[in-house]
Amino acid sequence: MCYLEADNCAHIIAEEDRSIQILSQKDLINFDPMSAMNGVALCASCHIRYDDQSDPRLIFYPQDLDFFIFFELRDRACRSKDGSLWRVSTAAQYFKRGALYTRIVSRRKGQEKEVVKEPARWGGAPLGVLKRAFDIMGCARTDGIPEADMQRLRDLWDLYHRDNDETAQRMAARYGFSTTEEGKISVLEGSTRTTMSRACRRTARIGLWEIWTRQAQRARRPIWRRIAGITTGP
Repeated sequence: MCYLEADNCAHIIAEEDRSIQILSQKDLINFDPMSAMNGVALCASCHIRYDDQSDPRLIFYPQDLDFFIFFELRDRACRSKDGSLWRVSTAAQYFKRGALYTRIVSRRKGQEKEVVKEPARWGGAPLGVLKRAFDIMGCARTDGIPEADMQRLRDLWDLYHRDNDETAQRMAARYGFSTTEEGKISVLEGSTRTTMSRACRRTARIGLWEIWTRQAQRARRPIWRRIAGITTGP
């Protein structure tokens, strides 16, 4: 997020977030919240700014929101046609699209507006970042999110949480979606995942593990108590 060393690890979805169970029941969590997919490496200052969800001063979310909207519209078309199970997009699928994320730093003293930084690549779980973006859409500082992005985030929330034909039809009309596009869903499982996506996930695990280890050493606490569910390194 900045030029300082990223020696802290922030959770995307907080450990104590009680909505995880509900999201899992809705199949909106397709990653392990206790894994590196739910962490982002930040400097100490950015960590503080990012962790405050009631007054977030640092936000990031997928740059290509249309990818997630069209993925959901295509999946709905498939489900209505053959009764298949609901699928949501994965980190591996978004990585094939570039895995770029919009970064917004809220205004500081002397600044007139927020700073929208160049998009950056990240290998974590996009659904976690989207969930966090949904949570803070009502915060006062989120007026720094571009209007077009805010509309897409609202529409994506509707698609994820309002599972009805009316919502699907409204979004299909808004984004010019045709049912002829339904066959374009890319199912990435097993050997079909690219070498690049595997490398991305491994890099994320190694980098975040090193950060978690340093944090645990500074706090003089066993690593297994610092990061629940992770007992060995990569």
